[in-house]
Order: sequence, then structure tokens, then C-alpha cells
Amino acid sequence: MKQISIQTESEHKGQRIDKFLQTFLKEFSRTDIQKLIAQKQVLVNGENIAKNFLLDDEMHISVLSLPQKPDTTLKPEFVPLNIIYEDDDIIVVNKQRNLLVHPGSGSPQVTLAAGLLYHYKHLSELNNPLRPGIVHRLDKDTSGLLVAARNDAAHYALAQQFEARSVEREYLALVWGNPHEIQGSINAPIDRDMKNRTRMRVSAKGKEAISHYQVVENFRFASLLKVNLETGRTHQIRVHLRHIGHPIVGDPVYDGGQCALHRIGPLDRQAAVRLLKLSSVQQLQACKLSFKHPRTKESMSFSLEPEDSLLAALDLLRNEAALYGDEA
Repeated sequence: MKQISIQTESEHKGQRIDKFLQTFLKEFSRTDIQKLIAQKQVLVNGENIAKNFLLDDEMHISVLSLPQKPDTTLKPEFVPLNIIYEDDDIIVVNKQRNLLVHPGSGSPQVTLAAGLLYHYKHLSELNNPLRPGIVHRLDKDTSGLLVAARNDAAHYALAQQFEARSVEREYLALVWGNPHEIQGSINAPIDRDMKNRTRMRVSAKGKEAISHYQVVENFRFASLLKVNLETGRTHQIRVHLRHIGHPIVGDPVYDGGQCALHRIGPLDRQAAVRLLKLSSVQQLQACKLSFKHPRTKESMSFSLEPEDSLLAALDLLRNEAALYGDEA
């Protein structure tokens, strides 16, 4: 633990204390600083203050006990990677399931970022140092296409495309039930669930989130959808499909696991149980990714065939449809 003292000047007048301290304590997040304030470890002119306290000039700020600087270095780690494409600027990888893209809170786990660093040594550093090369993300249990940047210029150019919503991201999702419309759009803002911080939810107070879907194939009690993202919020497809009443098969976090079986009629219950056994994780795959090369500006497009677990699930559903004489 160490202490620091800072004297404010006229140019700092009107700034929030938490934002101000973040400029001096760059290795700590704003949330970390707010925790210090809540723990009464930050004094202004000898007095405890709130996180939204507004500064004036010639104020004396004391941080009584600053925690040890967090480790912001990522150690390279061998991870088997399925590289679809690479050049001097970008890497396109088919991320496997059960793999985090970058480190998060909680206990350390193997990540795609650590694997990329092991294989390529040098990646872009525009982002958080624990996320070298990472321009966008896929959920831990979502497989499929992801582009990473090998240098800062490529990272910046790709990030601009994502911000402009010009990157095409298409997913295959196997969902419970049959949507009423063959195609549609879901425009529903997303925010973190205050009751369960590991989940997201549709909330009027959330950030804009837009997904577009198209039914590829209907079955007796499930459907295969193509989903395109216009925005890229955490868990967006999973939250949106649950929101319209069609959670992803094998996604227990958003009602696509065992709890989905109660909605299946007795005639199809056994088949639904078998489908769930085939779907040990969520049936969601990032199957298409299109963007402009960050340096050459050439249009690039990559696509994947449905993975084995999804093909097995589709075979089961098609066999069930044939058994009952349905047209899938």
C-alpha cells in the first residue's frame, strides 16, 4: 500500500473527483477509484467525499492507501488455433467453443488473446494491454469467425468499420419454437441485469441494440435462423432471441436449457430431450464475416460451414419431421 497527495489547480474546477483521479491513476479503472472513495480512502481537504464530488481550485486530495498496481501484462500461452487467414495486418480465426476471447474478472482462464500472443509475438496495443489485437469479441461458448489486428494501424481501421456498422457479421442460431415471421428485426436496448451481473437484459435504460433475423428452416419445435448484427452488445443475440420468445437451444443462461422443455408438447418431449443432450453448449455460430482490409481497402469475406454439433442437431430435427410426415 502507498499514499499519494495531489493539489488541484484552477483548470480542475468543476471536475468530478473520480474522473480527475483516473487521469493520475491510469492503471486503475474508474470503478476501482470509486471503491476507494466508498471505502473512505480518498480525502479532500481532510474530509470524506462522494464519488460525484466536484472539485475546486487549490484543494488538497489525499489517497490514503493505494492498492498494489494490478498486473496489466498478458502472458503468452499455447492455445490450438484454427487460422482461416493471416497477413501482415490481420488474423482471421475460427474460435472454438469454451474459450474466452480475453481475460475478464474472476479466476484466470486460458484466452484467445493469450494464444494469439503466443503464436504471433506482436499484436496491436491500442486496446487494454490484456486484450492485444482484440478488435471485437465472441462469447466464451460461441464459436466462429473473429478478426484480430497485428498492428495499431490495422486495429484503428477495423475499429472504425465496426463503429460505422459496415462490418457484416452473420450467425447461425438454432432456437426453440417457430417465429411468426419469416424475417424480422429486433430493436431492443440492452443493459446489465442488476440482479445477476453475469447476465444482460433488455432495458429501456440500456444501450441501443439491433439484430436482424431470417428463418432458414422450421422444424416441429425448433427453427434454424440466420442472424445479422447491426450493433455488438454483450450477449446481444442470446438476449434478443430470448426477448422474442425463442431462446437458443443449449443456452441455460437465457432460458434455452432444461427450462425450455416445459414449452414442448408431450408428443415431441423425448426428441427435445435428445436435442438438448446433443447441445452441450449454446447452438450459436459466427458463420460469416465481411469487412474491408484495413490497409488495402479490399473487400474481404469469410464463411464457415455449420459445425458438427449443429449438423447433428439438424439431422435429429429433420428425422423427427420425416417421422411425422412434416415438411421441414
